[in-house]
Amino acid sequence: MKSLKIGASLLGIVLLGLGVAMAVTNPGQADYELYAVDRLSEYLESNACGQASEVLRPQCESLLADNQDQIQQIIAESTQRQNYGVVSIYTTNLSFEQYLPPFLSQLLPSYRFETVGVFRNFYTYRLDRQ
Repeated sequence: MKSLKIGASLLGIVLLGLGVAMAVTNPGQADYELYAVDRLSEYLESNACGQASEVLRPQCESLLADNQDQIQQIIAESTQRQNYGVVSIYTTNLSFEQYLPPFLSQLLPSYRFETVGVFRNFYTYRLDRQ
């Protein structure tokens, strides 16, 4: 009986420590935005710029590199964070309708990303093209 109480106490201490560690390392909105900018830039560089002709590819890559702040602003405006203390869930509804002329925005799909932030890392577990 005594060893059961000791085991339960140790388990409680371990779980409490894990909860505190998760709360302390729960990444914030700014961290998520940097993560999302990197992932989106990589995606656009390989897909959009990768499909461009050899002549236009350098301009496309330069355009992405030169507009990282604007990309971060678009992500910030398109993201909602649900903070549960030990983890955060980020939902980003990415659409370019308000940033591009109508004929261009219709060519680009909209996306919905769902990402969990835990232990200073991010894991995108859902990506829907809309």
